Amino acid sequence: MSTWTSDWTSLGGEFASPPAAVEFTYFGNSTLGLFALGSPFQNLLARFFRNGELSPSWENLNVPGSRSHIGLCRVTPPGSAHVWVTNGPDNNLTLYHKYWNTDPNTLPSPAWRDDVDYWPRFREVAPASAVGIACRIDPMYHDVVVYTQQNGSVTHTQFVSPLTGQWSPWNNRGGSFIGDPVLVSVGNDRVDFFGIGIDKAMYHYVSTTGGGFSALDSLGGSFASIPSVVASRDGGRLDVVALGRDGHLKHRAMKGSIWGRDWEDLGVAGNSAPLAVNVDSSPPHVAIFVIGEKGDLMFTSWTVSDDMSWTGLPPWTSIGGNFSVNYDDGLLPVNAVGL
Repeated sequence: MSTWTSDWTSLGGEFASPPAAVEFTYFGNSTLGLFALGSPFQNLLARFFRNGELSPSWENLNVPGSRSHIGLCRVTPPGSAHVWVTNGPDNNLTLYHKYWNTDPNTLPSPAWRDDVDYWPRFREVAPASAVGIACRIDPMYHDVVVYTQQNGSVTHTQFVSPLTGQWSPWNNRGGSFIGDPVLVSVGNDRVDFFGIGIDKAMYHYVSTTGGGFSALDSLGGSFASIPSVVASRDGGRLDVVALGRDGHLKHRAMKGSIWGRDWEDLGVAGNSAPLAVNVDSSPPHVAIFVIGEKGDLMFTSWTVSDDMSWTGLPPWTSIGGNFSVNYDDGLLPVNAVGL
């Protein structure tokens, strides 16, 4: 788990955002799609890794003037990728949704398609953040949240197909937030929201098909980044990691509806928001990454278990590199240290 076999390789390009990646079905093949905003025009760019090969160059998906970091999710079946950014000038920001269309009854197919049918719904909210997005199946749900420009409150909309085939009205859940919202899907019936309030504490609510929305609750803490959240144990557990204002990564776990001990220090100093991802291994692992104080990428992993604490993690390992956490001034100030 901790042996890295090759050095960093440049993928070229000049960018105004961190990268984002999603696995999806592209021209019939399982593909890793890489997405980022290009500099200086902040156009949405993509590159694809499939059949063991990387596409020769970055493809322009023709969404100029994009302003936020990228929100991604995958719908399976048919394995399509959905890409979200905010777009436009400061005084007229709106949401922009683009997706890989594989439906032969909806042309062009297969091709990247702009979701123009629902622009009126997207433009009802002036976003002050990137999009938090979760996709579920059975039936197909898309859940989207943003923070509003008016007061930083979190507002939520949902697309349900085939039940309604349209986006629901925006549902304002209150609060006052900074940075970006985070959504994670826990099975087909539940989505969890996490965000950092103006008081630097973390907040959480749950949305379920049968029970609607829970209250917006404070999880405490004092944070300098948005969280990364990973669901394990068949969706019955959530592990949350974020950078504390003391510069150290913090962790807390929830099993069902019960939170474990208060925020625990993971023993590594960071200079970015962290990333926690499930690793398909035996036994299953969660890999945790953060840019270190010197700009290198730090890594450790947790073997999935019933233990609510991560204090016994293997030692953190530097994977090298020299990474930036600063991007062009044209971007919204999101997903970065210094919330």
